[in-house]
Amino acid sequence: MPFVLLQTPSGQYLSVTSKIDLPEAESPFERGQSTEVSVHLTVEATAEPTAWLVEERGENQVVLREAGVGHYLTAVDGGGSGLTVEGEEGKFQIFTRAPRGEDGERWALMAPDGQHYLSETKDGELGAGTTKLDSAAEFLITDVSPLSDPAEGGGHSHVCCCGPVPATLEPPSEPEHPQEGEHDSGGPGGLWDDESHQGLLHRGIALISGFDTPDVRQFLEIWRSFPASDSRRPGAPKSDKFKFAGGQVFQGLYEADYVERYIDRWNPLDWPHPYSYRTHFYDSKKRTNYLSKNTAAIAAIRAGLLARGKDRHTLNHMTALTEGQRYFNQAVHFGRRLVRFGRGRKPEDLRQAGYYLGLCLHFLTDLTQSMHADNYTAVDLWPERGWGLDFHGTFESFMDARPEGRPWDESVA
Repeated sequence: MPFVLLQTPSGQYLSVTSKIDLPEAESPFERGQSTEVSVHLTVEATAEPTAWLVEERGENQVVLREAGVGHYLTAVDGGGSGLTVEGEEGKFQIFTRAPRGEDGERWALMAPDGQHYLSETKDGELGAGTTKLDSAAEFLITDVSPLSDPAEGGGHSHVCCCGPVPATLEPPSEPEHPQEGEHDSGGPGGLWDDESHQGLLHRGIALISGFDTPDVRQFLEIWRSFPASDSRRPGAPKSDKFKFAGGQVFQGLYEADYVERYIDRWNPLDWPHPYSYRTHFYDSKKRTNYLSKNTAAIAAIRAGLLARGKDRHTLNHMTALTEGQRYFNQAVHFGRRLVRFGRGRKPEDLRQAGYYLGLCLHFLTDLTQSMHADNYTAVDLWPERGWGLDFHGTFESFMDARPEGRPWDESVA
């Protein structure tokens, strides 16, 4: 069980929370500017679980790393005091594990000083200040490791639009997006990295084509006249350039997941996943994206975006809903031009209308995936349902495998 939750006797979790320090803004209309951002992480008992990577260091000796950003659980002064997390491996981080209970489902963790135990006080505080091994020093262990077999719906193969990716997972062994012409196979999944978005659009066009009305006939006439796209899909055969109905629409659908202006780079490094995908999420209750949370991984993304000059006032409020509406309005603008000019319409209007329609449909179909519509990212956990790390990516990888019986191939030529 490399990834675990540690639950206290009161039902809370050993968790890491975050706080970001920013200079006060002079005006809500100030321009975004790069700035130094301070992130403070705190170890405490909360209702929101944090996953920990367990690294063995010898017989019953372990190091615990917060799964999201990879920081190390550290006993202040080795024990007898509080707990913190450090970004680098160092002293006071090796704990001695003592399995408790009949099946070892509970652990007691002795601090590096060999005298004190991690425990929860009567006030609900966490620390390493007791020398007494009793029920307050016992933590219920829950395995939340990701599923490992992509064929069974597991694995970390779908990392693009899942939001933050746990830094403690192994990075993909192959490039996430093959380079142009790298593959020459047209098998399932070979033409597109995201079959679900493509399949939903195929199915939608097939359904409306069954209605013989003037509006539908006009739409299908315009749909069939869309030009091929301007660029080739990574992984497509060398001869393929979105040369099927609505090439520009499919290009917009694709680029929403892979062009930087739609996915917001936060990390200058290539791992953890350097793009936030914040605008691909929406919580209708809070009307925000997932950046309203205060976990360690999300704090790192917020800090990275702010340091790169993103506007602090809109950071949480650019969502799949706002972007879907934005690109819908642009698609409608160019669509009206197509209707107005009829056969005399310009190719550029066709390209713009199709491309913005594709972008709009990408963000709105993100909201048909329930985790995107509840700000549930790859680092979120739902232990009551058995959802461990990267359940978001696991689910999407499984769906992109196109299980038998899904009518993805129905379309209008």
